[in-house]
Amino acid sequence: MADASTWIQVLVLGGLAGAVGQVARTAVGLKKVNDVAVAEDVNPQHLIIASRLFISLTIGFVAGALVALAMGIDPANIATEEILGLAAAGYAGTDAIEGMIGRITPTRPEETGKAETRETAAEHKPTAPDPAPPAPAPDEYQG
Repeated sequence: MADASTWIQVLVLGGLAGAVGQVARTAVGLKKVNDVAVAEDVNPQHLIIASRLFISLTIGFVAGALVALAMGIDPANIATEEILGLAAAGYAGTDAIEGMIGRITPTRPEETGKAETRETAAEHKPTAPDPAPPAPAPDEYQG
């Protein structure tokens, strides 16, 4: 049976590798956000939510730590393939965990983390009610 320091080493090693995998996923996402910002003529800073980045990295850490426990990794004899597997768990596991959280946590449209672009702002802009239709001409009245 492993002692407490070995458990901590496994959790931290797995968590850090998972977070590294999530950083790779985040880099791809930030590139996509930048492309959208350029296409929509919006400042990319308005589309990035720092709290979501932090939560995403934390979920990657948790995914990597859980997989490290499941794999029964020995921190004294870890192979490169195992570390890459933990990073892949952080990359892919984040999608799975965020998906599960999304199913059990109700969200309102304003909490989706998506920033408004010109098009979405126009969709949410209050509009004036439709004007009343014109009254029929006296000779068109079918009373």
